[in-house]
Amino acid sequence: MSALLQPGGMLIILVPALKKIYGSMDISFEHYRRYEKKELKSLIQGHNLEILNFYYMNFLGLLGWFFNGRILNKKDLPENQTKLFDKLVPFLRLAEKIIRPPLGQSLILIAQKKAK
Repeated sequence: MSALLQPGGMLIILVPALKKIYGSMDISFEHYRRYEKKELKSLIQGHNLEILNFYYMNFLGLLGWFFNGRILNKKDLPENQTKLFDKLVPFLRLAEKIIRPPLGQSLILIAQKKAK
């Protein structure tokens, strides 16, 4: 991806986080893996990219994903939980902007291609 970027171009990566929560829902959603923060950072290094922002997101989703996918071995998100979560998203998004969670269901990495 770095080779396709012009100098100053931006790369935004959103991936499933935390290998320990990989379960039946990941398989159902065709996630082949989950990433650890250190692992994703090492994949970016050495590709002429400067990491501008790198953080976990969706702490509450992490709990639901783990419970449904690892404990209950469900293949899909329960509809009632999804509807409740959708109602909470605006509040959760604001809360995570104020305080970045220490863990989350996803990792987001924003990098910029360095000038040569």
